[in-house]
Amino acid sequence: MSLKPAAVCIIFDRSATKILLVKRKDVPVWVLPGGGVDAGESFFEAAIREAYEETGCHIIIKRQSGWYYPINRLATTTAVYVCQWHSGTPSLSAETAAIEFFPLHGLPKELFFVHLDWIKDALSSPTLLKKPLKQVNYLRLMRYFLFRPHHVLCHLFGRFFKKE
Repeated sequence: MSLKPAAVCIIFDRSATKILLVKRKDVPVWVLPGGGVDAGESFFEAAIREAYEETGCHIIIKRQSGWYYPINRLATTTAVYVCQWHSGTPSLSAETAAIEFFPLHGLPKELFFVHLDWIKDALSSPTLLKKPLKQVNYLRLMRYFLFRPHHVLCHLFGRFFKKE
């Protein structure tokens, strides 16, 4: 089974000092809103749809900050967009256990490491970055598994056994 390409949103509040994160229900980690690109849908369209589905918020996409491509079967091609919250009240969805705006200097400890890298990339470069997903590798997965086996098993179950 191959993974769908993904679109992910870095959603800033209007002051551009806080980022909207969601805590997943299946794996209890904080992540950027986003998900798979459906057939016939553009990455741009998927980002808007996923942001709304996961947060209840309407966004304005300001720019694409990253294009990340896999180096193994653990990851998928991912487009990352810098966005601004436009309207709507952040609300939980079927996939989210919590939702909150966090200040850039106070991001949660349980923020998924790849998403933290994407936030840093977006803040450090005003132009589109095209990079391999080197940080998603088998060694890092094994390390993560040793310290958080429940998270990894939940993620793998969701990826490979979830019916759509």
